[in-house]
Amino acid sequence: MNKEDNAEDAVFEDAVWFLAEQKQKDIQLYQSGKYYFWIKAADGTERGMESSDFGEAVSYDFTYQSPAVPKGLTVTDFKKMRNTVLINWEDDDSNGYWIYYNTEDNPETATLCTMYATSGYFGWFIHLNKSGKYYFWIKGADGFSEYSGTSDFSESVSFDFKLDKLL
Repeated sequence: MNKEDNAEDAVFEDAVWFLAEQKQKDIQLYQSGKYYFWIKAADGTERGMESSDFGEAVSYDFTYQSPAVPKGLTVTDFKKMRNTVLINWEDDDSNGYWIYYNTEDNPETATLCTMYATSGYFGWFIHLNKSGKYYFWIKGADGFSEYSGTSDFSESVSFDFKLDKLL
Protein backbone atom coordinates (compact mmCIF):
# COMPACT_ATOMS: atom_id res chain seq x y z
CA MET A 1 0.00 0.00 0.00
CA ASN A 2 1.28 3.46 -0.82
CA LYS A 3 0.00 6.95 -1.59
CA GLU A 4 2.23 7.07 -4.71
CA ASP A 5 2.17 4.80 -7.74
CA ASN A 6 5.52 3.17 -6.90
CA ALA A 7 5.50 -0.44 -5.69
CA GLU A 8 9.15 -0.38 -4.65
CA ASP A 9 8.42 2.29 -2.00
CA ALA A 10 5.18 0.64 -0.85
CA VAL A 11 4.65 0.23 2.87
CA PHE A 12 4.86 -3.40 3.90
CA GLU A 13 2.54 -4.22 6.75
CA ASP A 14 2.43 -7.62 8.41
CA ALA A 15 -1.34 -7.16 8.67
CA VAL A 16 -1.59 -7.20 4.89
CA TRP A 17 -0.42 -10.83 4.64
CA PHE A 18 -3.27 -13.25 4.27
CA LEU A 19 -3.87 -16.83 3.21
CA ALA A 20 -4.55 -17.49 -0.45
CA GLU A 21 -7.94 -19.05 0.21
CA GLN A 22 -9.19 -15.81 1.83
CA LYS A 23 -8.73 -13.79 -1.38
CA GLN A 24 -9.55 -10.54 0.47
CA LYS A 25 -8.15 -8.40 3.25
CA ASP A 26 -9.63 -5.49 5.22
CA ILE A 27 -7.26 -2.55 5.63
CA GLN A 28 -8.26 0.38 7.82
CA LEU A 29 -7.33 3.82 6.46
CA TYR A 30 -7.25 6.97 8.60
CA GLN A 31 -6.41 9.67 6.07
CA SER A 32 -8.17 10.84 2.92
CA GLY A 33 -6.30 10.53 -0.36
CA LYS A 34 -5.52 8.30 -3.31
CA TYR A 35 -4.09 4.93 -2.33
CA TYR A 36 -2.39 2.34 -4.55
CA PHE A 37 -2.45 -1.36 -3.82
CA TRP A 38 -0.40 -4.22 -5.23
CA ILE A 39 -0.49 -7.93 -4.73
CA LYS A 40 2.15 -10.58 -5.13
CA ALA A 41 2.22 -14.32 -4.63
CA ALA A 42 4.55 -15.70 -1.96
CA ASP A 43 5.66 -19.09 -0.65
CA GLY A 44 4.78 -18.11 2.92
CA THR A 45 4.01 -15.27 5.27
CA GLU A 46 7.55 -14.54 6.51
CA ARG A 47 9.53 -11.57 5.26
CA GLY A 48 12.15 -12.61 2.75
CA MET A 49 10.22 -15.62 1.42
CA GLU A 50 10.33 -16.23 -2.33
CA SER A 51 7.65 -14.20 -4.07
CA SER A 52 6.48 -13.11 -7.48
CA ASP A 53 6.83 -9.62 -8.91
CA PHE A 54 4.20 -7.06 -7.98
CA GLY A 55 1.00 -7.22 -10.00
CA GLU A 56 -0.61 -4.23 -11.67
CA ALA A 57 -1.39 -1.36 -9.27
CA VAL A 58 -5.00 -0.67 -8.36
CA SER A 59 -5.82 2.82 -7.08
CA TYR A 60 -8.60 3.91 -4.78
CA ASP A 61 -9.72 7.45 -3.90
CA PHE A 62 -10.57 7.32 -0.21
CA THR A 63 -12.44 9.95 1.82
CA TYR A 64 -12.00 9.53 5.57
CA GLN A 65 -15.03 10.08 7.78
CA SER A 66 -14.35 10.71 11.46
CA PRO A 67 -16.30 8.76 14.08
CA ALA A 68 -19.25 10.56 15.66
CA VAL A 69 -18.68 12.61 18.80
CA PRO A 70 -19.97 10.47 21.70
CA LYS A 71 -22.96 11.84 23.60
CA GLY A 72 -24.44 11.37 27.05
CA LEU A 73 -21.17 11.57 29.02
CA THR A 74 -21.77 11.34 32.79
CA VAL A 75 -19.41 11.15 35.76
CA THR A 76 -20.46 9.77 39.14
CA ASP A 77 -18.73 8.85 42.39
CA PHE A 78 -18.19 5.10 42.40
CA LYS A 79 -19.03 4.02 45.94
CA LYS A 80 -17.71 0.45 45.56
CA MET A 81 -14.10 1.63 45.13
CA ARG A 82 -12.51 4.37 47.17
CA ASN A 83 -11.36 7.49 45.28
CA THR A 84 -12.80 6.31 41.99
CA VAL A 85 -15.28 7.84 39.56
CA LEU A 86 -17.37 6.02 37.00
CA ILE A 87 -17.53 7.43 33.47
CA ASN A 88 -20.52 6.45 31.30
CA TRP A 89 -21.63 7.41 27.79
CA GLU A 90 -23.99 6.36 25.03
CA ASP A 91 -22.79 3.90 22.40
CA ASP A 92 -22.40 5.46 18.96
CA ASP A 93 -20.96 2.45 17.10
CA SER A 94 -17.35 3.64 17.31
CA ASN A 95 -14.67 0.95 17.32
CA GLY A 96 -13.43 2.35 20.60
CA TYR A 97 -13.32 5.37 22.86
CA TRP A 98 -10.54 7.58 24.21
CA ILE A 99 -11.22 9.08 27.66
CA TYR A 100 -9.50 12.27 28.85
CA TYR A 101 -9.46 14.29 32.07
CA ASN A 102 -8.00 17.56 33.32
CA THR A 103 -8.20 19.91 36.31
CA GLU A 104 -9.05 22.81 33.99
CA ASP A 105 -11.77 23.07 31.35
CA ASN A 106 -9.35 22.66 28.42
CA PRO A 107 -9.38 19.40 26.42
CA GLU A 108 -6.26 20.40 24.46
CA THR A 109 -4.10 19.97 27.60
CA ALA A 110 -6.10 17.03 29.00
CA THR A 111 -4.51 13.71 29.94
CA LEU A 112 -5.48 10.65 27.94
CA CYS A 113 -6.30 8.09 30.60
CA THR A 114 -7.40 5.19 28.43
CA MET A 115 -8.10 3.91 24.94
CA TYR A 116 -11.10 1.69 25.60
CA ALA A 117 -12.51 -1.06 23.42
CA THR A 118 -16.24 -1.42 23.16
CA SER A 119 -17.71 -4.60 24.51
CA GLY A 120 -21.35 -3.83 25.18
CA TYR A 121 -20.61 -1.87 28.39
CA PHE A 122 -19.91 1.80 27.98
CA GLY A 123 -18.26 2.86 31.20
CA TRP A 124 -14.83 3.23 32.69
CA PHE A 125 -13.40 3.59 36.20
CA ILE A 126 -10.83 6.28 36.94
CA HIS A 127 -8.93 6.37 40.23
CA LEU A 128 -8.18 9.93 41.40
CA ASN A 129 -5.60 10.91 44.04
CA LYS A 130 -6.32 14.59 44.72
CA SER A 131 -9.46 16.50 45.75
CA GLY A 132 -10.71 19.17 43.38
CA LYS A 133 -12.76 19.87 40.30
CA TYR A 134 -12.09 17.57 37.35
CA TYR A 135 -13.25 17.84 33.75
CA PHE A 136 -13.80 14.82 31.52
CA TRP A 137 -14.09 14.34 27.75
CA ILE A 138 -14.44 11.40 25.42
CA LYS A 139 -13.67 10.83 21.74
CA GLY A 140 -15.00 8.16 19.41
CA ALA A 141 -12.09 6.29 17.81
CA ASP A 142 -11.41 4.00 14.87
CA GLY A 143 -8.69 2.12 16.73
CA PHE A 144 -6.21 2.08 19.58
CA SER A 145 -3.00 3.63 18.33
CA GLU A 146 -1.77 7.19 18.04
CA TYR A 147 -2.49 6.96 14.29
CA SER A 148 -6.16 6.04 14.74
CA GLY A 149 -8.78 8.46 13.54
CA THR A 150 -10.88 10.07 16.26
CA SER A 151 -13.89 12.32 16.59
CA ASP A 152 -13.70 15.77 18.08
CA PHE A 153 -13.84 16.01 21.88
CA SER A 154 -17.26 15.61 23.48
CA GLU A 155 -18.66 18.42 25.59
CA SER A 156 -16.91 18.56 28.94
CA VAL A 157 -18.48 17.21 32.10
CA SER A 158 -17.18 18.53 35.41
CA PHE A 159 -17.10 16.66 38.70
CA ASP A 160 -16.21 17.93 42.18
CA PHE A 161 -14.14 15.15 43.73
CA LYS A 162 -13.32 14.77 47.44
CA LEU A 163 -10.47 12.43 48.29
CA ASP A 164 -11.43 9.80 50.88
CA LYS A 165 -8.31 9.39 53.02
CA LEU A 166 -7.73 6.42 55.28
CA LEU A 167 -7.47 7.36 58.95
